[in-house]
Amino acid sequence: MLLRVTGSSQVQQFLIPLTQSIYTLIDANMVRKIPIPSALIVRGMNLIYTGAYIILKPLGLAPAANAFLSGGLFGLLLLPVTAIYSIVYILREFILPAEGLWHDAVIYSVWGFVVWYLLSIIMDDAHCRVDDTCFRTPQNHFDRQAYELFKELFDYFPITCVPYSEKVTQQLATMDKQYVAGVHPHGIHCFPLTLLASPDTPFDQQFPGLVSGSAKTPKHPFTGLAATIMFKIPVVREFFLVFGYIDASRHVADAALDAGKSIFVVTGGEEESMYATSTGSGGQEDILVLKNRKGFVRLALKHGASLLPIFGVGNNDTFVRYNFAMGFRQWIQKTFKIALPIFHGRFFTPLPYHTPIKVIVGEPIHVPKPTDTNAKPDEKLVNEYHQKYIEALKEIHAKFADRPLRIV
Repeated sequence: MLLRVTGSSQVQQFLIPLTQSIYTLIDANMVRKIPIPSALIVRGMNLIYTGAYIILKPLGLAPAANAFLSGGLFGLLLLPVTAIYSIVYILREFILPAEGLWHDAVIYSVWGFVVWYLLSIIMDDAHCRVDDTCFRTPQNHFDRQAYELFKELFDYFPITCVPYSEKVTQQLATMDKQYVAGVHPHGIHCFPLTLLASPDTPFDQQFPGLVSGSAKTPKHPFTGLAATIMFKIPVVREFFLVFGYIDASRHVADAALDAGKSIFVVTGGEEESMYATSTGSGGQEDILVLKNRKGFVRLALKHGASLLPIFGVGNNDTFVRYNFAMGFRQWIQKTFKIALPIFHGRFFTPLPYHTPIKVIVGEPIHVPKPTDTNAKPDEKLVNEYHQKYIEALKEIHAKFADRPLRIV
């Protein structure tokens, strides 16, 4: 139907990028090398996102659609599962013969790809490499349209980026420092993270030349740290790989800083998501799991990287969290490192509430230059700068937030 009602020039506009996408399924120019099945998954997801963007943008629904996908991050797996099941169903019911060589070859090929993909997840080490990590710049029409859909997220809440003082703008403008940025709070989802992972975000507009893919070439591009489990969840892993995240293990973070990159991390991790404080029981305070989290300070001292405190005011209000069986769920989290927050958004769905998120970038805390990068930082120095970092966060929170802050 599309070909019959569309003019030849419009057909060309559709077919040319489609052809380019087919020829670049395995992109030789892709900076970050990922397994072939992952590259195919990325292309397939971008096709889906492009179609969604073309349909939803004119209707004004693109921001809500992206917020829904982001809120239900782990539900991303449903999209390719649905797509694969639909393909197999259509092939069997309408295209392939009921049985025979062609039927078996095609169906077994589809399931063969699924097995290949799952094995590649187990074998792949892309999340542990730092030499080729960066935001994956859109390569073609569908990549660009999919990225446009991603950027709609910033308009949904909306998300803005505010420097704590003029001093912040002046210091970050030099681009000559390495940073270890702590991002707070985790909330159910840490939406402020999205600002540092790619270009054309409110953070990149405020501080151009710091993030990977920025119009200004970054000297020490930001690279995000994510828990290992994120790279083992089908489809979710591709999201983190595309945005340049690496494994949050100590040796990988060390390697990233050795390579001259800056890093950012939610220091409270999955445990902090259990304390997201817009609750069904009416709790209203911001809680940070930070009292005993000093690893990021040790990294900064070891490499002479400045500490950069970042706080997303309003991030805890994007969902409602419930305290039901909290003691049991905290035991699971501490024992198995698996967080089980019970929450909902608008209409009892993963759609976040319309809550403005103001991401405050604090003043950098410069640390002394290390005399021996192979030596462990002195614990007294670690404690000193850890306390300085906590005090800086408290000052940020007191100036911009309207509720108490508790450090646990």
